[in-house]
Amino acid sequence: MADSREPSIADLVRKTVSDAQKLVRAQIALTQAELTATSKAVSRAGVFAVLALVCLSLFGIFLLVTIAYAFVALGLPTWAGFGIVSLLLLIAAVVSGLIARNQAQQIRAPKLALSELAKTRNTIASVEQPGQ
Repeated sequence: MADSREPSIADLVRKTVSDAQKLVRAQIALTQAELTATSKAVSRAGVFAVLALVCLSLFGIFLLVTIAYAFVALGLPTWAGFGIVSLLLLIAAVVSGLIARNQAQQIRAPKLALSELAKTRNTIASVEQPGQ
């Protein structure tokens, strides 16, 4: 007679399926957490990239106004003020662009989730093909 304390094959299969479902849920949660962190880094880089573009656009406008005043007034202090503002906008654009590039370089793919998913796939494949 079989020992009543040993689980049946059906019980073992149910437990294995349940454990596999828990593992998949945990891996999905890990992937979501990593993607959330990645999306935050992308949004930070995007903010600085947009700021750089806005500053460059304003630089172009002010540069054009400065050139116009330079031709009209040749030497009047008004255009010099516009030139200084344009130069400051260019500096702000360069600094913002460098910060955006730095933020973008820190963006990483969800390596941990992908490696854990690969381990799970390899483990399941080895269980399905025990002779190989």
